[in-house]
Amino acid sequence: MTASGTEKRKAPRIQPYVAPCRLVQGGRRISGYVTDLGPLGARISCDEQPPASGEAIVLEVRFSRRALHSVLPAVIRWWQAPGAVGESFVVGLTFSGVSPEQQRVLDGVLEEFQRRAALLAAAAPDQGDERRRDRWLPGPFAGDSGWLGLGDDELLYRIEALPSDHAEDDALLAVVRSSRHFFIRQEAAKKIRDAQRLREHAADRHIGQILVRGMTRREDVAYLEKLMSESAYLEVRKAAEAQLRLFAKKTEE
Repeated sequence: MTASGTEKRKAPRIQPYVAPCRLVQGGRRISGYVTDLGPLGARISCDEQPPASGEAIVLEVRFSRRALHSVLPAVIRWWQAPGAVGESFVVGLTFSGVSPEQQRVLDGVLEEFQRRAALLAAAAPDQGDERRRDRWLPGPFAGDSGWLGLGDDELLYRIEALPSDHAEDDALLAVVRSSRHFFIRQEAAKKIRDAQRLREHAADRHIGQILVRGMTRREDVAYLEKLMSESAYLEVRKAAEAQLRLFAKKTEE
């Protein structure tokens, strides 16, 4: 039975946040992703129906590639069934009975995330008259449908979970063209298999970098040269220049 997804949070959480995890109860292990993390609980996306609300589980999660798996006791507070084919179960849980050491690990993850966010904000250049990013508002927005009808955490999960041989370039392009947070748009662009379809977004400082990195054909040389000389963004110009150097090296060989 699906429980209400309404939460009364006592502490702030970070999102979008994506880390692979497992929900463990007895001999049952459900694979999923942490998409929303806080000191007192988390939100999980998974493809299997989770245990009932009120059930105790163990969350196994690896917060970074170099870190060991953390094992956090928790209780299922609510879960929501998929609303359409291809969507996932969404689970809300609170941590219960964590040890002081487990809490230190969790607090350290949250502090590191916030530290990096502060550094990025401080390092952001003043773009003067260049197009500025609007203040980020969480999606979905009015009129959004398909993948864009998902919340930011679910959308990012859907993008990150795509296999290398996916057939979702159209859906990813819709995300690239959207007004969602630039990080989500950039991750969508990285997953597009046909990089040529990103040409129309070369003027975007974040998407443009991914575009030029996907250029591998010799007939793209003229286009790369155009980007290098005309792009308003240093990052795109440098990426185009690097790709042109790769072409030159291959020609010499």
